[in-house]
Formats: sequence, structure tokens, C-alpha cells
Amino acid sequence: MPSYIGLPDAPSRKTIERILQPLSKEAIVPCKDFAELIEFVQLHQSPAEIEMIVTAVSPILGISGSLQAFADLEILTNVPILILLDRSALTDFTPGSLIADVASMPVDSREVQTRMNSLLRLRNALAAQHDLEHDFREMSRHSDDLIELRDRDTGLASHGTLLQFLSREWRRSLRYDRPIAAIAVDVIADSSALTDVHFRALGDHLRECLHRAGDVAGRIADRRFVVVLSETDYPGADHVASRIRSAIQEAGEVLGKATVRTGSASMRPREMYQGMKPGASRTAPAEELLLAAALRNLEQLP
Repeated sequence: MPSYIGLPDAPSRKTIERILQPLSKEAIVPCKDFAELIEFVQLHQSPAEIEMIVTAVSPILGISGSLQAFADLEILTNVPILILLDRSALTDFTPGSLIADVASMPVDSREVQTRMNSLLRLRNALAAQHDLEHDFREMSRHSDDLIELRDRDTGLASHGTLLQFLSREWRRSLRYDRPIAAIAVDVIADSSALTDVHFRALGDHLRECLHRAGDVAGRIADRRFVVVLSETDYPGADHVASRIRSAIQEAGEVLGKATVRTGSASMRPREMYQGMKPGASRTAPAEELLLAAALRNLEQLP
């Protein structure tokens, strides 16, 4: 994911490149001036391709005109922009709808690093808020179907709801280059011994094993469940899976002497895409590859 730089002087550019390098696994794209920066941005079709923009203002447009030039590019709505100004030119700054901030030149590396980190945190927080608001609007529009969002027996997410959540978290992980994990859970018990009370208790125990509000457990078959964990690598997923197995074992009679086995998997979507050969088949939705990996690891257990 490139970061774009439009700076007038070489010393500032070198300092910014040194600060940006750990933030991006792809190339940093330097631009000789503001006009070239705008031209580079216009060539991209997805904001997910741009990590951050660091630029000096256009000497022709000034600070307000430069901000307006960015605001006119819809692709930059959720892209952090750090604008560098001479100390003598610093004035009251109003970013409007942009995720933007200003820093002074000559560049102070500590100040720039702090402002970059703050912009990235703000971007992530706004993205999470946007997703929640979108989900709420969707639920409000389909209030008659809310019962279908949850499995009637366990109170967990339904199969369809779980896949929708997995798809959304996969896209978010792809955009921010974060890991995402899934745990497949099989309940081992005599079907005739499991009543509605047992299934409800099982759902409660699975939810109690998830300590973060953003993690979701759902039912995909009669006695098969899946847990989706955002921003979680394989060791983290394996730790949660161990917690699930222990909780079910300790529940004993409450769950009709049921036991469970689990299979875990974790992926970084961006690394997966980069590792795929050109022309490789993508017939299945990418997020379902994660679910398939967890189920495959489950089936390989004795």
C-alpha cells in the first residue's frame, strides 16, 4: 500500500520517507510537486491502495485551495493527509470532511510521527463507526427479518449472518493489512441427549469465551459452530480455541456431557492475494477460504 509524498525540498522528503517506511510494506511514491501528487492519486480506483498522503501545499492554491483539491477527490474521503507548512505560514486549520492535520517545516521527526499515528488511529476509528452505522441502518430497514439474524436454538449468529460478518471483516483486514482468524467447533454428543436447554447453554458458553465485543460466534450446522476473530493471528486463535474446549469440558452436566473439538486458522488477506499466481482461480469468495481452512484443520483431528 503506497504512501504518497509531495514535498519541495530533499531534506524534508528524506525525513518523511524514513518515518513512513515502517508503515508501508509497499513502495513509497515520491512526487516532485503538488500537481504530480494529484495526478498520481487520480490514477487509483480504490482508497485501499493508498496508505497516507504527506504533502506541502500548492504554492498556487495555498492551504485552503490545496484542501479543496483533496476534498474534490472522492477517493480520498478516508485517506489520512498530513500537510506540511512553513512555521511562518501556520494558521487556524479546518480539515472539513477530510482526515487531515498539519505539521510545520523544517520537519521535526517526532512531531510528524505523532501526527501520522494520530491520523491512522482516527481513520480506523471512523471506519469502525461507519461500519456500525451501516449495520444499524441495514437492520432497521429489515426489522421484520431480525429474527433470522440469530439461530433460534442457541441465540448465536445464524449461518447467513456469520458469513456476512466474515465478509466484512475480511475486507477490513485486507484494507488495513491485519490478520483475521476463524475457529471451527464441533460438538460431540448423542443427538438425542441434547435438548433446547443444552443448545441454549452451549450458545451462552461460546459467547462467554469471547472477550472482545467485535468477535462473533455462529451456528453453521446442527452441531457445528464457527467463531470469527478480527485482528487475530494463529497463536491468538489457538488460545481462544483452548478456552472454548476448557469451558465446555468444565460445564459438564449443564451441556449434557457434551465435548468439543476445534480447528483454527488465521490469514492475512493481503499476503494471500500477493502470494497467488496470476490467473489463479478465485471461484470461492476469499473470506470463505479462511472458513474452509479452519474446517479442514478440524477434520484432520483424530
